[in-house]
Amino acid sequence: MVRREALTQRAIKEQVVPSRISVAESKAFLHLEGPPRYRKVFLDAIEYGRTRPAVPCSREMDDIIRNEIDLVLRGKKTAKAACERVTPIVNDLLKYEISARARRRAAESRR
Repeated sequence: MVRREALTQRAIKEQVVPSRISVAESKAFLHLEGPPRYRKVFLDAIEYGRTRPAVPCSREMDDIIRNEIDLVLRGKKTAKAACERVTPIVNDLLKYEISARARRRAAESRR
């Protein structure tokens, strides 16, 4: 475990979200000088964040999602339209990975 003081110093110097909740919720992180002004949003987002799925196509899925998010952030597409485009593509990639995994397991069991 990393000491509270070390995480506080890192939060101040590098402006990163600390890994310890007590530091992340402290004034040392939430009230740092300079941007971003509202750091609490990073703590709020933790509730919704998920790790990347452990599938071979995860990098491809990230690229597809990131490209759509970029269009949303630049005002060229709505978030709803981006989600509607991304969802079937990502679902198809996951279905392919599931079937490929099942084929590999079937082949291994025949050996």
